[in-house]
Amino acid sequence: MIKKFKILFIIIGVFASIIIFLSYGFQTSNFNELIQKKFNEQYKKIKLEFKNIRVSLDIKDFAIKFSLNEPKLSHKGDLTNIYQTNFGVSLFSVIKGNFEPKFIEVKFSENSFEKSIELVRDVFLEDDQKGYFANKVKKGLIKGDLKIYNEEAIKIEFLGSIKDAFFSITNDLPEFQNINANIEFKGSELNLNILSGSAAGLNFDKSKIILNELSDSYKVALDLNLAGKFNSLKEFKNLKVPIFEEISKDFEKLSFSTTATNKIDLEFDKKGNLLNTSVKGKADISNLELDLVQNAFPNILDEKNRKFKNGKLKAEFDKKSIFIDGIIFNQNDTLDFKINTDLAKKTSKINIISEVNFVNWQKIFKPEYIKGSSKFYIQLNINKDQYLFDTRVDIKKSLISFSPINFNKLLDDEGQILLKGEIKKSITELDKVSITAGKNKIEIFDLNLDENFSITSVNNITVNTDKSNFKITSSKKNNLNHIDISGKRLDAKYIIDSLTSSKPSTLVSKKFNGTISANIGTLDTGTNDDVRDFVLNGTILKGQFTKLDANGVFSNKEKITIKISRNKNGNIATYMLSDRARPFIASFNFIKGFEKGKLEFSSEDLSPTSSKGKIIITDFKIREIPVLAQILSLASITGILDTLKGDGIRFDNAVIVYENDEKFFTFKDFYGTGPSLGFIVEGRINNADNFVSVDGNLIPAYEVNRLLSNIPILGQILTGKSGDGVFGVSFKIKGKDNNFETTINPIRTLTPRFVQRFIEIFKSAK
Repeated sequence: MIKKFKILFIIIGVFASIIIFLSYGFQTSNFNELIQKKFNEQYKKIKLEFKNIRVSLDIKDFAIKFSLNEPKLSHKGDLTNIYQTNFGVSLFSVIKGNFEPKFIEVKFSENSFEKSIELVRDVFLEDDQKGYFANKVKKGLIKGDLKIYNEEAIKIEFLGSIKDAFFSITNDLPEFQNINANIEFKGSELNLNILSGSAAGLNFDKSKIILNELSDSYKVALDLNLAGKFNSLKEFKNLKVPIFEEISKDFEKLSFSTTATNKIDLEFDKKGNLLNTSVKGKADISNLELDLVQNAFPNILDEKNRKFKNGKLKAEFDKKSIFIDGIIFNQNDTLDFKINTDLAKKTSKINIISEVNFVNWQKIFKPEYIKGSSKFYIQLNINKDQYLFDTRVDIKKSLISFSPINFNKLLDDEGQILLKGEIKKSITELDKVSITAGKNKIEIFDLNLDENFSITSVNNITVNTDKSNFKITSSKKNNLNHIDISGKRLDAKYIIDSLTSSKPSTLVSKKFNGTISANIGTLDTGTNDDVRDFVLNGTILKGQFTKLDANGVFSNKEKITIKISRNKNGNIATYMLSDRARPFIASFNFIKGFEKGKLEFSSEDLSPTSSKGKIIITDFKIREIPVLAQILSLASITGILDTLKGDGIRFDNAVIVYENDEKFFTFKDFYGTGPSLGFIVEGRINNADNFVSVDGNLIPAYEVNRLLSNIPILGQILTGKSGDGVFGVSFKIKGKDNNFETTINPIRTLTPRFVQRFIEIFKSAK
């Protein structure tokens, strides 16, 4: 019995001695060839070389540990900088004569990050794992300890760091740049503790990225502390995240400085396609610059007002909602806003206080109607494509001249506008509009506008201004829309000016069809020639009068009639006969002091933007034509000049034959005759800026009478044989806004063409 214990004790002692010996290990080169062979057989894509081996016991892993001295590891010709390589063989495997490694441990100094990832991807990953890591790392350095366990499935552990690395998690996100971080990879989880780095121009020092591999996907958790300047949305163009899609769809440019904390959870399939997202964070943003896509809001934005700058805001957001409180500037406009958006329901609540200069928003606020600036208080509720708004506008700093109804407000007069309604698919429905300025007040109910802000329908409009007092109501007659206008007074200056305008009216939509009637006590023409007892009946198709009968009186003996109908060519034709011409001549701003006269007007619309017409004015006087006075003075025609300065020059008739299009109002034939003077004018007026450019000839009536009384002399003049010429004046007029440049050329002999034309004119007048 004692003998057995001695034997057992000796065995235990020997075994303990071996363990102690192996724990310290020993160095040998006897296993070099065997280890290299086994290693290279198992990992055919890499080559292992070393000087000798230190053999020891790894009690933790219950294996014999082989440490390679001066190891060299190469992959595709690239040498990896390693300073220690260990691998362990299970004691049970050794007993069985199997020397396949249980684990491999590589400790390496700084190596190329890109090449190291490629080595791991090419050698150690399964085929379904390789796709995700393809082309993800661009540059940088990596060092650390890599341990690979050969179990049923290969298991990899890594503890190390990366330096100045450039890599991407997915093509949908910006590239991470200049990353310095500590890395821990164990099991299926990668932890990246970022010390410093950037993406899309933003630094995210002290941030974390965690990547987990699931059975059929990858999950990425980003805990980012951002700071810096963001410059480009292009790097997010492929990211299918609702918050980014909602924010960026209407942006052409976005840049800002920020400090922000963000938690982003992403899930990708094994090919790197984005499956799910979750975002939560908050940010302080400054120096915000934003260029909107002009086509996103074509009826509001132009090349200038689509650009915002110097914005400052605070934002909180997650996958379901966004809250923003900030201020931004558009040219010299200020927008102070609060936005609360529910991304799931696609709804937003927006409050805006804004100083708006109308010159910056001319697609909405037409400069011929309103100038200056206003302060807006806007409550806006957005539900998908529906915009509900309740707005108050302080118009004290606005200058308003709304010519269609002659609503005028001077600068610094108190006033406000109230608007309540909705916009849906470019259609505007105004439940109520109220405009007040001093004693002027306009109220509009149930006004509907099309995408061009033209009226499609209205319930009623009440206008009380200095020159207008009337009401417009809408109803149905025989299942057709009917508009009725009634009241004491209506300013008609806008309507009169539109008779010879080339611009198609945009006040009424092309979508409007119906009938119209009016009964107005007094029409204000703007020239003290008021029309009383004005009655109108008409038909409107596609926003245009196709039939109209109207009449009124200036006095007991003076009246006006207007008719509109389709002519034999199918075009809209307008005919007007007025016992007073002055209201309809006032638009020619180079003619002043027009008195008396009767007018016959006819026109034909050739297209929506072009027309032709004829104006005949008879028995009128002109007391003040500054340009004509200058011509007569320079030409030394003192008798006629004295007449102009006194009672005025009387004309028997004047005829204007014109053509009008988008570019020019052209005088095809413009002449006049009277006891003192005759004239012929050619030229045009630019419709864009009202620039006048005309050439003309004047001839005293006594010269024409002399010719008519002496036929032989007339024949000689017309054939160019007479030595006794005909006196006249040639002139040119250019300019606009009562600032005209006149060139005078008093000539002794008019050309036979003009003499003959004057003879024809005076003969027809007689």
